[in-house]
Amino acid sequence: MRHVAAEAGVSPGLVRHHFEGMQDLVAETYRATGKQIAAILDEALAAAGPSAEARLHAFIETSFKPPLLDADLLAVWLAFWSLTRTDPTIHAIHAKVYAGYRRLLEEMIGALAKANNVTLDTRQAALALTALLDGLWLEHCLDPETFSAVEAAAIAHRWVAGLKKGQ
Repeated sequence: MRHVAAEAGVSPGLVRHHFEGMQDLVAETYRATGKQIAAILDEALAAAGPSAEARLHAFIETSFKPPLLDADLLAVWLAFWSLTRTDPTIHAIHAKVYAGYRRLLEEMIGALAKANNVTLDTRQAALALTALLDGLWLEHCLDPETFSAVEAAAIAHRWVAGLKKGQ
């Protein structure tokens, strides 16, 4: 806690006043990081307008640009992911963050399917798109020499194009 306080430029007592311990601080950091990411995505979606296709396009593009495409964010996110299996509080936060993320994708995919008059299992499609985006994001952050962010977004856009055909 002293190290965290020093990094934040505040007294250890102030940190202890707001957080019971490191587990509480880590949990709140995960919540706050999830909210920041959601706010960035929400802003991009609002700017995209009402079209489901434009909103999915904006979601993908935003996922592969700063501030979301960032090696430091990857390091933080991987730490949270690693704790989901051993820490019930972190697991619950993870479940909530990802449920909101997938619900948003399900809504957009459902609207895309309706606009293109195709039938899709929106839950499975949202799970698949989440896995695709997470995998591309993870791999690019680990080694940006493997493929560019533009290529990652293009792969995801091609996948969404298949959804428009009911694939």
